[in-house]
Amino acid sequence: MGNEKTWLFGTLRYQYIIREIVKSDWNWKKAVLNYFTRIGEENPQDFIEIVREILKQRRNFLISGNGIVRISKKFGRDGEVAIAELKGTG
Repeated sequence: MGNEKTWLFGTLRYQYIIREIVKSDWNWKKAVLNYFTRIGEENPQDFIEIVREILKQRRNFLISGNGIVRISKKFGRDGEVAIAELKGTG
């Protein structure tokens, strides 16, 4: 796997979350935690639950902005800020 990671990181432009998923040996929870920790999020573990809830509520791999805002509020987060942070992952 090490050579594949080097090749991927050395030759392609990729989204931040993809880099984290590969570095985390394809563990999405670890990737989310690592990314939000790296950007200085105060409670990065909240985003594991937010992403899990988004995955549950999506329809055909889509979810509305309003859906993300509702989910974020369940975790005491500002929905617009959460959307911006999620967009930052790629």
